[in-house]
Amino acid sequence: PPFPSPHFLPILPQTTTATATTHAQIYHPHVKLSQQKITTSNNLQLVIKPKIMSVNEVKIKKAEVAFEIRGTGPPTSRTFVLGDEDHTLGNALRHVLINDPRVDFTGYCVPHPSEPVVQLRVQTKESLGGGGSNSKGDGEGGEGNVPVTAIEALKEACMTLSEQCDIVLQKLEVEMPEVREDRERIARLEEADMMEGGIMEEEEAGMDEENFMDDEE
Repeated sequence: PPFPSPHFLPILPQTTTATATTHAQIYHPHVKLSQQKITTSNNLQLVIKPKIMSVNEVKIKKAEVAFEIRGTGPPTSRTFVLGDEDHTLGNALRHVLINDPRVDFTGYCVPHPSEPVVQLRVQTKESLGGGGSNSKGDGEGGEGNVPVTAIEALKEACMTLSEQCDIVLQKLEVEMPEVREDRERIARLEEADMMEGGIMEEEEAGMDEENFMDDEE
């Protein structure tokens, strides 16, 4: 029979560990199983604690392009291709753009689950009523009733979304200091990886130069 839900796995006797692990791998291949030994008054048992992988950990392949702009004609209408992204960023940008009064239409789609790309369509209003005033009041787009382009609308939406994320993160770190500690730890690890990568590139460049000198000799 199928193994129980990965969200709740009971304490199993040691004799059934192999069978339980096999069933879990068959019926829940996305679950990483880790075992922890505990000592009881009767015998030794194993507690199986599953670790659920996030959606981003099971991406099949990398996107062929990181960013692409598609479309011709008026600059008020463009389609943007965002590589290695999914509904998380696509829906967030759509929400920010749809609240911009200068944007006439916006929507996004993921062409296929196996393709790690998001296509975001942005169409701004070709004519700004009321003397060209926009959501930010007097400023860009107001002079000569010039509409905002789709690229400009997307840039501002990205900045707005980034600012909103910073506000949420700041408030979260105030309530949960461990979040700040975890973020700083990740930053240190990323910095160490970058330094290690730079050292490896320098070593490879030195080896290439030595090989070139040997070839010349």
